Amino acid sequence: MEPIEILLDMLKQGGKQSHLNLTLIPLLTPDAGDPDYIILEEALAKSSVEISEVTEGGRIPELKMINKSADKILVVDGEELV
Repeated sequence: MEPIEILLDMLKQGGKQSHLNLTLIPLLTPDAGDPDYIILEEALAKSSVEISEVTEGGRIPELKMINKSADKILVVDGEELV
C-alpha cells in the first residue's frame, strides 16, 4: 500500500459542525502525540520571539520576527499583531 492509502484508511470523521451556510466535518487521525511547534501566543508569553518593524519607518504589512528559542513557532496567516 502507498503511504497516502494507509493514511486515508486511518482517517475517521469527527462530529459535523455547522454555522449558517457553512458545515465542517473534521478528519481525525490516531493520536500522534503533541505537535512539534508552539503557537505565536505561547511564544510571546515565554518571550521566545521578538517582533519588530522591518524598517525604522515601518512598512505595512511587513514585520520582522526573530525566534529566540529552539521551538518551531506557528504563525497563522492573518493573525493580528498589536
